[in-house]
Amino acid sequence: MTLVEAIRALIAGAGVQNVYIVDAPESLLSAGAVVVVPYGADTYEMLPIGTQHFQIRVSAASFAASEALCWRAFHALADKTVTEADRRCVSCVAANQEPFFLGKEGALYIHEFNVQVTACWKE
Repeated sequence: MTLVEAIRALIAGAGVQNVYIVDAPESLLSAGAVVVVPYGADTYEMLPIGTQHFQIRVSAASFAASEALCWRAFHALADKTVTEADRRCVSCVAANQEPFFLGKEGALYIHEFNVQVTACWKE
């Protein structure tokens, strides 16, 4: 399982439904969907270790539903340990900020937060 798949699995394993990587089916966005988007990594000079960053983006048909779902995803990840991944994680999942309202996209309310995890890519 890749690291992004492991992040998705932590959220889904907490009972959150409709959790996807990068894209979610349009038909499910208004019902409430969580999308995990990997972006960027900070590496340590001369070491096979990097801090991997993930945006967790939540959409729903109402502000309250989007906010509640975002907090559920947040609690599923914050300070959790990734054990099932293609690389060894050397830190817990660290939240860069708490969930916040990003805005509206058409009829959808969007909340998000960002997390990071430090992992070693060598065995």
